[in-house]
Amino acid sequence: MLSSLTDTELLALCRQHDDQSAFRVFYDRHWPGLYRTAHHKLQRADIAEELIQDLFVKIWEKRADDVLLNPAAYLQTTLRHLVIDYVRRHLHETNYLDSLRQFVLPPTDTTFSQVQFNELTEAVQEALSELPEKTRVVFELSRFEQLSVREIAQRLGLSEKTIEYHLTRSLAFLRNRLKDFALSGLLGFWIN
Repeated sequence: MLSSLTDTELLALCRQHDDQSAFRVFYDRHWPGLYRTAHHKLQRADIAEELIQDLFVKIWEKRADDVLLNPAAYLQTTLRHLVIDYVRRHLHETNYLDSLRQFVLPPTDTTFSQVQFNELTEAVQEALSELPEKTRVVFELSRFEQLSVREIAQRLGLSEKTIEYHLTRSLAFLRNRLKDFALSGLLGFWIN
């Protein structure tokens, strides 16, 4: 009976014989505890499930390569890293969108204004994605993180003149790309 085997024995069966039944027992044994941990840390059931699925897929895909001496510790450590990576990524995305909203004039409570605001936010994100990476990074550091030209130059290891060039280039591009919004008065001061 597979359920009486240790984790190491189950994974050995997976490694040597591609035994999916053994992997299923291993999965069922650890999924509830991993889920509780991830859900407690993230407070999001969908993300907790996704991270745990990624973890088990990774173990299955690397079953021939990895010999885990302490599978339970490996699961907890790897899950911790996945949670930390998710939080970092999510914070960056959240900060980016919050900063973007901060620099676009907030809408009034009317549905029409909210629609325009959403369109502008999408247009800004799309326009930024079209910029060359270095130019986009310089713009984001300047406008979203409020860094000075000198601070950006130090952070990126570039000259202040290069930073000024990228800012000028990005602002000109955004002014042109978003001119319809500027004419309608929806665009904030941040592209001037």
